[in-house]
Amino acid sequence: PASIDWPAAVRNNANQVYLSALLLNVRASNPECAETAWRAVLSHDTTGATSREYASLLGLQGLLSVTGQYDELRRVVDSAAAAGTVFGTAVSHMVILDALAGGDVEYEAEQVVNDLRDNPPTSVPADVRFWYLGIWDAHRGNHAGAQIMSDSVAQYALERGGCQAQFLTRSLEAHVLVASGDTLSAVDALASLQSECRRPSTYPWFGRGLEMITLARIHFALGRFEDAIRVARGIDAPASVPNGVFLPASLLLRMRAAEELGEGDLAERCRERLNDLGRHDLVVTTEPGMVH
Repeated sequence: PASIDWPAAVRNNANQVYLSALLLNVRASNPECAETAWRAVLSHDTTGATSREYASLLGLQGLLSVTGQYDELRRVVDSAAAAGTVFGTAVSHMVILDALAGGDVEYEAEQVVNDLRDNPPTSVPADVRFWYLGIWDAHRGNHAGAQIMSDSVAQYALERGGCQAQFLTRSLEAHVLVASGDTLSAVDALASLQSECRRPSTYPWFGRGLEMITLARIHFALGRFEDAIRVARGIDAPASVPNGVFLPASLLLRMRAAEELGEGDLAERCRERLNDLGRHDLVVTTEPGMVH
């Protein structure tokens, strides 16, 4: 990261630096350079109103979560939220996914969820708010709460229409099945969930990262280790920036599944990637395949 004059590069072509950060962040293969590049973009875009700044904030907070820099993650998210912009609010909601991915931000996520329930910001569409609340309830075992949110987003989709609301409805329906313990139906719903919406890769729900890691965890729990590895590999795809927060959980699950299958080489590659991310805490965990 120190070999490039990032401030000069971003002054010359901020878009090029942003795109470089995206490439450096694929599979979290160059985390230090990606982090430096995103910070350079953020130091250049200071209005809090550009989509490039939002995408950089999204990438940075995800990378901090992936590498386990939780104190810095809290600082970045708090600063974004305090700015009071639409993008800052959207970035603060990513803490919910950070927590569901296994990140040490449970308290912060709970505060965001409570705020979404009690003081919903006008900048957050109702279907998006229902989705965040629903996935939180579902993955905390609150089946009744998740069902209420699922019904709410379905009603919103019925009244307002729109591809996004329809997709969020199907997503929540799948998570409600998980919360209800209907494993077979949940597997089918999660595996079949696709989006036909044309939306930016910065929309957290369209990447289906939560659905992929949830499905992979179910396969692992059922002893379907090859299926668990196959599904978890989808997290490596570079199409969605928010999916990156699930990478450590994905690598840990693949490592444990490979160990169960006796595939030592694959297990070692996953272990090395976790170590390269500085996630030694996950490598030595005794909980097989689950980061939650």
